[in-house]
Amino acid sequence: NSDMVQRCPDASFNCSSSPVCSTTTSGCRGTANISSDSAEATGSALGSALGCAPELMGPFCRQCVPPPTESGRVHYVPATPSTVATCKGCQDTVGRSAGVLLGAVFFVALITRLLYHSRRRWLVGERKAALAKAWVDFSPLVKAKVLISSYQIATAVPSVYQISLPYQVKELIGNLAFAFSFGLEGIATPLECLGWGGYVSSLLFFFFAPLALSALVLVLAALRRCRWCSRHLTPLGSDAPFAALAVPPLLKLLFFTYPLITHKAFDAFPCHSFGEVAFLKADVSIECGTAEHDRAKRLAWLTILCCTIGGPVAVATLLYRARQAIVSGQPTVLSQTINFLHVGYEAHMAWWE
Repeated sequence: NSDMVQRCPDASFNCSSSPVCSTTTSGCRGTANISSDSAEATGSALGSALGCAPELMGPFCRQCVPPPTESGRVHYVPATPSTVATCKGCQDTVGRSAGVLLGAVFFVALITRLLYHSRRRWLVGERKAALAKAWVDFSPLVKAKVLISSYQIATAVPSVYQISLPYQVKELIGNLAFAFSFGLEGIATPLECLGWGGYVSSLLFFFFAPLALSALVLVLAALRRCRWCSRHLTPLGSDAPFAALAVPPLLKLLFFTYPLITHKAFDAFPCHSFGEVAFLKADVSIECGTAEHDRAKRLAWLTILCCTIGGPVAVATLLYRARQAIVSGQPTVLSQTINFLHVGYEAHMAWWE
């Protein structure tokens, strides 16, 4: 069916002197008119050998041809200026990803431990007072939050507004997105190798991973509370500092994951249109308007209601309940617990959070 066509996404970079794109770094092959962004490849339906490299298929040649055996899973590797897109065997990809994750967790835990002991050993007396004053005067936390938020927004601009950028800029933005998402942006490959590839699996991961981390934070806070109670000979039923231990890390977790979850949820709606047929931009294996796309949109709306809307509502509620303490400058337990939301801002600007 010639109506179900493909386009060479990088034809303008590799075939600028010819109306025919015989081979591009995307793996897209065959005839392709590159005179406009809606250039169409002809002669193939969803990616035959005529339209894509042998191991690729689908619109834009961004899907892997299923391997002959279930044990030989493969994952898609995007093109670079020097290499074509291809599909590689998973092999120990999941193991390496888990190793990198565990290594990162161990490194962060080690640095945190060293900083904690260094603070107790060196930050005493005048040095501690001087650092506290500098922290208040220069507000590094607020500046870091603004910087991180700016980069989180910048990394989403190309996909949200469909802006075509040079490869070097895309690579830089990709590295920033990977860093500020703590590697979560690169989760697609391990999921694909586990047999959970595609947009829906990715959205489910982004929906449940923060919930699992939140549960872990609550468990650790409960354990620290029990330890605190035993040291201070305080009954567990008394007002031990559970909220003070649990809420601050939960707010930081929300700060970092909110943009990722929101961006992933809204990826359920934009589609590539090929005349009478359209495919989801975030996952070209899903045809828009089908039952599969409807399921993806329902899950996206659930995520938007719970996270995209629920997160700001929860933050606004906390700020509202602590508003008198924030405005008057007379701290309460609640206002100190949510310091992450308002410290460093003028009182009338705390709602900006």
